[in-house]
Amino acid sequence: MRWRGWAGGVVLGLLLWMVWPVGVHATPVREDPPPDLPEAMDVSEAIPERPSAAAGEPVYMQGCAPCHGKGGEGNGPASQGLSTAPTAFSETASLRALSPRQVFDVIRRGRIERGMPAWANRLSTAATWSLVAYLFDLTLSVETYRAGQAIYREHCAPCHDERGTGDGPAAASLDVPDLTRWSDWVDVSNVAWVHRLLQDPVHLPVTGELSRVELDQAVAYVRTLSYSSTRAPLSGSGEIAGKVIMMTADEKADFAGLEVTLFGFRGSMAPQLVLTTTVTPSHTFRFEGLSTEPDVVYSVSTSWEGVLYTSGAVMFAPGEPRITVTLPVAATTEVDPGLRADQVYWFVDVQGDQVVVGELVSLTNPGDRTYVGLPVATHEGKRAAVRWALPAAARQVTVEGGRLGERFLLVDDTLVDTVPVTPGADTRRLLFRYTLPLVQGRAELRHPLSLPVRFLSLFIAERGQAVEVPDFMVKGQVQRVGNVTFQAYMASYLEAGTVITVTLREVPARSGDVAALQPVSGRTTRVVGLVLVGVFGVGLLGSVIYATRHRATIRVQSAWRARRDVLLRDIAALDAQFAAGGIDEATYRAARDVRMAEAVHLTRLLEQHTATGAQGPETVAHAGSCEDTPSSGDTIHGGHDA
Repeated sequence: MRWRGWAGGVVLGLLLWMVWPVGVHATPVREDPPPDLPEAMDVSEAIPERPSAAAGEPVYMQGCAPCHGKGGEGNGPASQGLSTAPTAFSETASLRALSPRQVFDVIRRGRIERGMPAWANRLSTAATWSLVAYLFDLTLSVETYRAGQAIYREHCAPCHDERGTGDGPAAASLDVPDLTRWSDWVDVSNVAWVHRLLQDPVHLPVTGELSRVELDQAVAYVRTLSYSSTRAPLSGSGEIAGKVIMMTADEKADFAGLEVTLFGFRGSMAPQLVLTTTVTPSHTFRFEGLSTEPDVVYSVSTSWEGVLYTSGAVMFAPGEPRITVTLPVAATTEVDPGLRADQVYWFVDVQGDQVVVGELVSLTNPGDRTYVGLPVATHEGKRAAVRWALPAAARQVTVEGGRLGERFLLVDDTLVDTVPVTPGADTRRLLFRYTLPLVQGRAELRHPLSLPVRFLSLFIAERGQAVEVPDFMVKGQVQRVGNVTFQAYMASYLEAGTVITVTLREVPARSGDVAALQPVSGRTTRVVGLVLVGVFGVGLLGSVIYATRHRATIRVQSAWRARRDVLLRDIAALDAQFAAGGIDEATYRAARDVRMAEAVHLTRLLEQHTATGAQGPETVAHAGSCEDTPSSGDTIHGGHDA
């Protein structure tokens, strides 16, 4: 499936989280296999030079973890509905007898007799190879990696070199193979590799000293030399230097001695590297010896006056071993700086006898001080930095990034976030869901807006029901996610206090309890990863996907044009970066597709409005302009927190 549409990543990401059944387990999808694939698939031209396991992680989490488990233990929530237990990739022996190509073939063909669907028409070739690399990582514990690395460095590196390139100091008169080429070893299983070593007289001096367990460890490590492994330490020749600055006007501060922490990530939400240093008298800091691999993401943070600040996400460009960052901090205030919600997404679907609503809210603090909020009368020591009203009928509220009663509170039908809101656009994202009762085929979403909302996008799953929305909401495009179709409705420039009422009537009874989770394309999964996976909850890479929405006024036409110009500049910058080798093809294609889809959509909107005779001024100062609309091309520098 190829995802299309300007809101694809956002819709799919929140949907998959939102429709995960409340209190029940998902049922695996049973379906007919796709047309037979050739017995011997020729994919040699599509074999990547160096796949990234980190790129395969979100693919695994979306499509495989429901059955195989998040850590590959074979005990995912959907595994209970299978007659045969899914493979436990966390067991070292699970893939030892399979070559990477064989694993690739199994993913594409599926194992319908074991309840595993075929993914040939759902994942791109590049995404499948990344998934294969990640599966090999799941079979490799950190302990095994380190043990194998130690054996390799002692016994193998003299000929094969530390990097595995085959030009070690003792290799001058030998024909030593290059271990870093994924394609050279794609048809060799770990078992076959060990067998070759034992049969090769050249390696006898080494194999004679090692036990079978040690050989297995060494081969498992050698495999990681041909792909970017999440097990590799984040060390190298990279350097991240920066300076702490004060954002608040007329505020002076001495940051000397302030503690600054660097977090390093490779795919996972858990940091693989944590380093700490102190700020110099000139307010600068520096971290050295860092990995410059393209799939490694770093974030620098500090705490000032009890508030956490971060540089956002930064990545090394090819050939550039140094990154310079700015770490801004601000003074605090109890006075509301004009907090607003620039982007709000609502997703509505029916599950059994209830309606599930998911919300993604992007908040902006337009001031230059961090808003700490006022004390919450019912919770001593807590301050309400964000108050977001929920429908009075909302039940089973679940918040991503925290539990109710800790960071998040539920006070009088209002969701309260107690973490201060730092200055900036898209400085905070809230992701949560709740249920509404469905009585005799009818449900009502009556939602008051606590803050001004610039763009509101509502997506309702089409289950055969009748839908009533306010007259000021404009009907948008239909989006398809898996086997579910969502109808979009949009509104913009809504004042605080506005009440949005959405009514579902004549909802037909459904035979199943839940909407099945469908496998998704690798490209979509990467985009979803950029949106929903991050350092501080939702979106480590910050403002990756932004969208300008319908508004039946002339003012919005100016915003659409400005937004389209930003997208086109972003696309041009991506093209240049890819041509220069500064970004891998999978990331480039995913980022470019999202921007191009949105730009095309905006062009169509402008054409439609022009055709209907809408005329007006071309330049208007408002929220959709280039000056205050975050660039969707800002995939390197993220928001302050989430």
